[in-house]
Amino acid sequence: MANANTMKTTKKQKSHFKNIITVYGQNSVQEALENLDLDCQKMHVAIERKDKPNLADLIKLAKQRNLPISFHKTKKLAQISKNSRQDQGIALDVRCPKFEELEDHLKTSGTHNNLVALDGITNPKNVGIIIRSATAAGMDGVLYPRYKTPQISPLVIQSSAGTVFKAPIIRCDTLEDALKRYLEIGFEIVVLDEKSSLSLFDMPHKKRAIYVLGGESSGSSFSIKKLSSHTISIPMKNDVESLNVAAAASILFYSIKQNRLI
Repeated sequence: MANANTMKTTKKQKSHFKNIITVYGQNSVQEALENLDLDCQKMHVAIERKDKPNLADLIKLAKQRNLPISFHKTKKLAQISKNSRQDQGIALDVRCPKFEELEDHLKTSGTHNNLVALDGITNPKNVGIIIRSATAAGMDGVLYPRYKTPQISPLVIQSSAGTVFKAPIIRCDTLEDALKRYLEIGFEIVVLDEKSSLSLFDMPHKKRAIYVLGGESSGSSFSIKKLSSHTISIPMKNDVESLNVAAAASILFYSIKQNRLI
């Protein structure tokens, strides 16, 4: 049976890991280590590969930053990186101060809060670009479901130009359950839908709203649309039917920003 001190430590550790991203792959780890603005926490290395030149150089970089280094069997490292095919024997824990879990954000959500939610967007490049645009435009959070959304991988990080590390990301299990929780505390749900008759540019400013971006091929799911208070569209000219979701997201975020300033 764990004693009181052990239980306190375990609780503290759980809180610590809520805002950790594990970066994997030699190039991604090197970029993170060389960025002195990042709060790198711990390096993980496959013990069978630790003497290979590239990994030895990365271990040296980690030591220069006084980071703890753990050596693991390859199988154990794969459990840490969650991508045995691409981790190349190395992973790095990076603390992201603006990461939150759903339950924490629900408790602290302010009266003026505009969030974006990812609903079935599967292309990591699109996800990274959306995160970058949302952060640049000052969106208050990105609802990031663990289900039906890509892992925060090197490709997501690269596409965000490293913005992921400082983005206000709110992790949840499923988007539908998360949206129901937000509805209970007074949020409106607005779905971007190319078939909507309401233009984004005619929509009045909303103080507490979640704007949902649907998947690349089929848009938002039926169950999510059922929860929505409104749907909106971006007007199109010259027989253009739709925009790439990442491009549409940028227009949406800056329109919301402009409304805030009015």
